[in-house]
Amino acid sequence: MNCRKLLPLSIVLSSSAWADLAEPGFSGQIGLMTGFGSETSNFAKKTKKGALNSKGESDSSFMLVPQGELLYTFGDNNNQQFFLGTGGDSLVEDGLAVEFGYALEYGNESSIAFSYVPVLVDGEVWENPYLTNAPRKKTDLSGDTFRIQLDNI
Repeated sequence: MNCRKLLPLSIVLSSSAWADLAEPGFSGQIGLMTGFGSETSNFAKKTKKGALNSKGESDSSFMLVPQGELLYTFGDNNNQQFFLGTGGDSLVEDGLAVEFGYALEYGNESSIAFSYVPVLVDGEVWENPYLTNAPRKKTDLSGDTFRIQLDNI
């Protein structure tokens, strides 16, 4: 059984943010996201005591994550944009990722974006999560992502 609770709080400061492929030049935003999480899981602690299918132990954590985005809009109709940042949808479970890419607006406010999302701060998982009554070893969790995003199609 895995039950996770998260209470996020975001503070955002911006200057010409959300260019939406309309205003030429640089724009962006900076912010800070905080949160508190609590879970009851058989995977929460280093040593799982008792049977594997018994009730898990509780664990909680606090997080403080910087967020920001830098955009550069250009083109004949201001319909092209380069972007770099750590938006809310770039956060990776148990890791921090930054996204950079290119967006193109076409038609009636439709857009397509191509981006690369490398994980900057890797997470950790148990090497053998089903081991009981003995200390488990951690192993790294990492990965990079390529993304194609279509909006208002």
